[in-house]
Amino acid sequence: MNVLHETFGANYSNMYMIGWSLGAHVAGYAGEEIKSSGNLIGRITGLDPASLGFTGDGKTRARLDISDASFVDVIHTDIDSGKGIRDPIGHADFYPNYGIAQPGCKGKRMCDHARAPSYFVESILHSCTFYANPCHISNILAQAGCNVTCAGQCVKMGFYAASSTKFPNGTFYLETNDVPQYCLYT
Repeated sequence: MNVLHETFGANYSNMYMIGWSLGAHVAGYAGEEIKSSGNLIGRITGLDPASLGFTGDGKTRARLDISDASFVDVIHTDIDSGKGIRDPIGHADFYPNYGIAQPGCKGKRMCDHARAPSYFVESILHSCTFYANPCHISNILAQAGCNVTCAGQCVKMGFYAASSTKFPNGTFYLETNDVPQYCLYT
């Protein structure tokens, strides 16, 4: 990124990093390093950021967080196994199916954790839109009380989460199908 900026004049605010699991935290660390030079990356998307070693107080320097880019969005798909981070760490944190037990994954090793990249790719390649409802983190963690259908305040999860003039902010819930096409709306 520094070479692109210094050699070719690329603007950091136009740069976008996407990382899965440990890669989400690597993206956050890169954003932190760019920030130390007085610049800020435009966007980082964390796809089920790794949990092990990245939770607890004092971990923000080593993990993805909202200070690493102008907009940080996170898709949480495996918060109950210890693979994916449970707490909201982005400007917009999406919890498909409450962030646990992704449909179609029962009995399949790593399937829940690997579903975040699949959702993200589908958000780009298909005419499918992952609409998500605002839902308080306490409801998400209790696996109850989140609206399934859009009630007018829905936002998009995935690549187009930042396509509007206003970035979403908060925690969001949605449900998905068990096979591709994973989104429920076309």
